[in-house]
Amino acid sequence: MIRINIEDILPNLFNLGNKEDEDVVLISLLTMKSLVPVDKGRGNRIDYKRFNEELKLWKYYRVGDNTSILNILDDIDEEIYFNSKDNIIYSRILPIILANQRYEIIEDEIIKNILFISGNIESLLEWMLVGKFLHLILNNEDNIIDELKEYIINISQVDFLNSYKDFYRFKLDERLKDYKIEFERTRVNLISILNGIPMKKYKYIEDIFRVFNDKDPERIFGSIIYYSLLGKDLKIESNNFYNNMNEYILKLRKGRIDPKSLIIKEYILPDIFKYEEGDVFFHSLLNESKIIKKEVKNGISTSLVKSRSGMYLFREARV
Repeated sequence: MIRINIEDILPNLFNLGNKEDEDVVLISLLTMKSLVPVDKGRGNRIDYKRFNEELKLWKYYRVGDNTSILNILDDIDEEIYFNSKDNIIYSRILPIILANQRYEIIEDEIIKNILFISGNIESLLEWMLVGKFLHLILNNEDNIIDELKEYIINISQVDFLNSYKDFYRFKLDERLKDYKIEFERTRVNLISILNGIPMKKYKYIEDIFRVFNDKDPERIFGSIIYYSLLGKDLKIESNNFYNNMNEYILKLRKGRIDPKSLIIKEYILPDIFKYEEGDVFFHSLLNESKIIKKEVKNGISTSLVKSRSGMYLFREARV
C-alpha cells in the first residue's frame, strides 16, 4: 500500500511544472482561483464565469500554445474539440481533487472541466479513472485495483450521456453512434491496463499505475505523484506565493474558507494594453496592478505587469 503526503503534491506540481512547462503552473493557479466552496463548506466547485475570464486573460500571458485550451477561446473548432488532447490536463484536475474530500463532487467537477475544454472520450474516461485512483490513495483505501475495476465497469454510458450531454460544446447527434463505440472501446482498454496489460496511449493512468507498482515514473504527472509519496525526497524550491496557494487549497479542502470572500460581485476587466509605463490600475482577476515596462517591437505589444500574485508578461499582436 502506498501513502501520499497531500501537502507535497502542489509544491511538486509547481516545481516540476516550472521545469517542464510553465503553463502547467499558470493553468493550475487560475483553476485554484476559480474554486468556490459550496454545500456549506462540504466541497468546492469551479466558478465557470471566473474560470472563463481567467483563461481569456491567460491567453495574453501564456508561455506556450496549448491547442485544446486556445481552441475554446477563439472560433472553436469542432474537430479540435473532440479529437485534441490537452497535454497538461493534470494542471486543472489535480487542484479539483485536492480541494475536495467527497468523490461525487470530484467526479462531477472533473467531467465538467474536461468537457469545458474537450469532448475527447479517451481523456474523459482516463481522467475519471485517475481521479478515482488518487482519491482512493489519499483516503488510504485498500484493494484499490479491484475498486477501480468495479468503478470503470459500472459507469453507465446511458446515465452519463443523460447527465452531461448539455455540457458538451457541440451537439452529439451526428457523431453519437461512433461516440458510443469509442466510449466502450476506451472502457475496455482501461480495464486492460488495470489487469496489467500496457496500452501505450493512456499515458497518465499508466504512469500512476507504474508508481503504484513501485516503478519509476516516465512522465511529469507520474513524477508529481512519485515525489509526493511518503519517504520520497524532492528538493522543493521555496516560493512564498506557491506556499500560500498550497495552504489555501488545503484550507479549501477542510472547508475553512468563507465563500463570500471569493465572490466577484462585479467584473472589472480593463484592457491592459491601453495603460502606459507607471500606470496603476485595478483588474478583478489581478487586483491592483502596475505597468512596469511597455514596448512595441516587430508588431508585438508587450506589457510587464506587477500584481499581488507576481509578475506577468502580456503579449498582443498589433495589426
